[in-house]
Amino acid sequence: MVKALGGTVFATAGRAGKCARVRSWGADAAINYREEEFDQRVQDLGGADIILDTVAGSFLQRNLNALKPGGRRITIGKQGGASDTLDFSMLMKKKLTLFGSLLRNRTTEEKARIMEETTRIVRPLLEDGKIQTTTDRVFALSEVVATHAYFDSGQHIGKVLLDCRS
Repeated sequence: MVKALGGTVFATAGRAGKCARVRSWGADAAINYREEEFDQRVQDLGGADIILDTVAGSFLQRNLNALKPGGRRITIGKQGGASDTLDFSMLMKKKLTLFGSLLRNRTTEEKARIMEETTRIVRPLLEDGKIQTTTDRVFALSEVVATHAYFDSGQHIGKVLLDCRS
């Protein structure tokens, strides 16, 4: 979506196959975070204006390193833990903004407004074929345990869906 809106995209993944896949989807660079320091690579590529972070915890400092001055880090998950040490001098020197958000604890009205705004921006991109969704695998509702195990294995590339129709 960022690419379709004219932005430059740096993606991280933990396997070469996932890096290749995100490059095929249009990422300008795909960095295997298990093989190289992604923060240094992003800085070498000019730095990031915005980082959308689902890991949090252990990636905090590396994300701050990767941001350009004036950059923003948006945390929407905490797969790497809920806390880490923050270097406030870097935060202030680079004039960084840290932001965290969840949908779960919002009011129904807030969720509706977010959905309306997202639909307004995303629907035309989907309809014009500028962005596409990628489904890795669909599991039946009876396979909920297997679904979680597959998701937790990290083998997926794209969405893992649970079909609740059956």
